[in-house]
Order: sequence, then C-alpha cells, then structure tokens
Amino acid sequence: MSKNEFNHRQALAMGGGLMTGLGLGFFLLQTMGGLAFIGSIIGGIGIGLLLSAIIK
Repeated sequence: MSKNEFNHRQALAMGGGLMTGLGLGFFLLQTMGGLAFIGSIIGGIGIGLLLSAIIK
C-alpha cells in the first residue's frame, strides 16, 4: 500500500465525525441557535479528520 492511498477507514472516520456533529447540531439548534449548529458540524469534521490521521 502506497503512502498516498486513501483508506476506507479514514473515509468512515470523516463521515462518522460529520454525522456526529450534525446530530449534535440538531439538538443544539433549538436551544442555542444556528451558530451552535454550524459550530458542531465544523467540530464533527475536525474530529473526523483527527481520527483519520490517527488511523493512518
């Protein structure tokens, strides 16, 4: 496996982080507003990217 090859586990980590942030954002949307929704999505993407770097 080469260095630049994309792993399926990395894609699952990024997608899972995004879905976690999206789900958390829907709960925060009613109480905290739209900025918390967008922030949780960005945080979920960040968690997914960190996990994909660890998995690599």
